[in-house]
Amino acid sequence: MRKKNIFITTLIIGALLAAGIIFFHGVPLGKTSEKTEAKQSGGFERLFARFTDGYGWVLDRMIDRRWIVVAVFLLAVAGAFALSGRIGGEFLPLIDDGRIMVKVKMPTGASVSETDRVLRNIEAQIMGDPLIQSNFTLAGGYVKGLTTYEIANEGEVDIQLVSKAVRDISTGEYIARLRKVVGKLQPPGGKAMVKQMPIKGIHGMQASDIVVQVRGQEMETLADLASKTAKTISSLNQFQNVFVSMDLTKPEFQVRVDRVKAAELGVSVSDIATSLRSLITGAVATRYRDGSEYYDIRLVVPEQRLTSRQDIENLSISCARGDVLRLRDIAAVVPGTGPVEIIRENQIKQITVEADITSGDLAGSVRELQSALSELERPAGYLFDFGGNAEMMADMKDTVLAVLAFALFFSFVVLTVQFNSLKLPGLILGCPWR
Repeated sequence: MRKKNIFITTLIIGALLAAGIIFFHGVPLGKTSEKTEAKQSGGFERLFARFTDGYGWVLDRMIDRRWIVVAVFLLAVAGAFALSGRIGGEFLPLIDDGRIMVKVKMPTGASVSETDRVLRNIEAQIMGDPLIQSNFTLAGGYVKGLTTYEIANEGEVDIQLVSKAVRDISTGEYIARLRKVVGKLQPPGGKAMVKQMPIKGIHGMQASDIVVQVRGQEMETLADLASKTAKTISSLNQFQNVFVSMDLTKPEFQVRVDRVKAAELGVSVSDIATSLRSLITGAVATRYRDGSEYYDIRLVVPEQRLTSRQDIENLSISCARGDVLRLRDIAAVVPGTGPVEIIRENQIKQITVEADITSGDLAGSVRELQSALSELERPAGYLFDFGGNAEMMADMKDTVLAVLAFALFFSFVVLTVQFNSLKLPGLILGCPWR
């Protein structure tokens, strides 16, 4: 069971501060000895009168022992601050709603039928389980928000357990049991992960507890740093389902330009890149209008003429002097692998490393992971950022501090209007024991 939200600690500290201010400045210094005359018309009035009389009796004795109350108040505040560093933090602890997802990611190039075969094997293992109310399988894509994306090598099985009232096992316990079953069905070169689905209706909530964003410019350096990050996370015993978002297994041809030869022939690297982009992906020459709709007319080399490396080497490149060259004259075409997609945030390339927490709390896990990542050597210009639930929890803490600051400001404004003075509100809010 995870620890309670750090937000509770903030509320306790705020409540203690407010209680101290109200007690020491909102209560008259003289003793209260008059009994409240209760109306005998109803039980609620009699109960409220007894409460008022009891409060007056306690207040009379507390005023005579002000410094004892001050000491207790300060000890309570100090204890709250001391516990705030030890109590774990969560943005929103997962609820026992019985929503589970088995995420399957196959190697790049895997067909939909192969992904579906792995998902069917998982379905066969959970079929007939009386704890499962329903399940839904998606092969060849994934769901993000309200959008379903098509990708052949990914799929998932969404499971809904029966109501909590009719099962004697929690969602977390069932996930731990299901991980052992799915662990025996891991696809070759792929990965099958069991996790609890995030809470619905909250923008930014992700299925993974920890999301480390590795940012930089060069993809090779980013991939190497992301791999080291994944190994560091796996070495810590409190994480599981470690996954790197970047897939560098896509086969491709890479064009390596001989800059010296290209310069001698009057061809720049940008000219080569523009020509290849126009020949392979096509260039929009004009547009066709059909009523109110416009359609691009794209000129592109037919796919039948680009079936081998030699076909690419024989592509024609125009130079600034008007001559036509072959690509093989100024560049080498070599086979290689590259990323399936390149993700950017604020125009900076990034690779995300995701993981789930097996024990402990989110805030403590982030602190431990930050300490471990600080020991990794990374080139200048490459950064580690924490996204997902960790980022949302940090934003929540900033919001709470802003709310407390506004509450203090408006309290000062109200007291200033009430006392028609700036000195008294400052004394009341600044020195609660005077």
